[in-house]
Amino acid sequence: MNSVLLTIPQIPEPLTVWEKLEIYTSDDDSKGVYLSRIEDFIGDELIISAPEFIHGNSLLRNNTEVLVLVTKKDAVYQFVTTIKKHTDENDTRYLLTTPKFPRRIQRREFVRINYSVPVEYSVFNNNYIKENIKWYQSLTHDLSGSGMLIETISDVSEDIFLLIKSDIFKKLGIGQPILGRCCRSEFIDNGHFSAINFILSEDIKMYSDNVPFERVSGLADNFTFSVQEQLVSFVFQHQIEMRKKGIM
Repeated sequence: MNSVLLTIPQIPEPLTVWEKLEIYTSDDDSKGVYLSRIEDFIGDELIISAPEFIHGNSLLRNNTEVLVLVTKKDAVYQFVTTIKKHTDENDTRYLLTTPKFPRRIQRREFVRINYSVPVEYSVFNNNYIKENIKWYQSLTHDLSGSGMLIETISDVSEDIFLLIKSDIFKKLGIGQPILGRCCRSEFIDNGHFSAINFILSEDIKMYSDNVPFERVSGLADNFTFSVQEQLVSFVFQHQIEMRKKGIM
């Protein structure tokens, strides 16, 4: 009998339909990384959407064992499973067999570096009118694959949404603007600073009651998972360069 969730004793929260999964072909440097979502459950097995290739050197193959990561509120969990592709005259389905060896891994935090680059931001809400929007100039104080810390006007407080443009996005070929959300604001040395989390394209529709994303051309497509990986790689390479120079 099909179900909308699957309970795994070692994972506090059950797996649910439409939950995002990261699929790895191996656990070494050659691994291929794929992204998928849970579509259904049949007993202890998962029916998933066609895996989307993100990056890597090893391809996903039918009937092979893979490592799957799922992000929960408290941590990231992983399990081992076998992926199976079933094709008939009318349809192709992807199935993950019963999860094995589930375990909690450390909460994944994006590496954050001290990095200064020009940035423009504007408050974004349901009152947005392109002709009336006001852009503010600032600089990043730190940067990661998931967000940045910038000095902002005092009107930017927790849960405020922003449109963000930056030279770093242009350098990496990332479409602009991207959508951000203030997760923390504080005064530091008489300046008002806001920590901004970037909103992934696939999650933007979750905030449709708060932001009119459809009014900004390309906004829902600019910051995909693969684009975020580019930013993560940039931050990582910058960190390596700084360490070589003895700065970090």
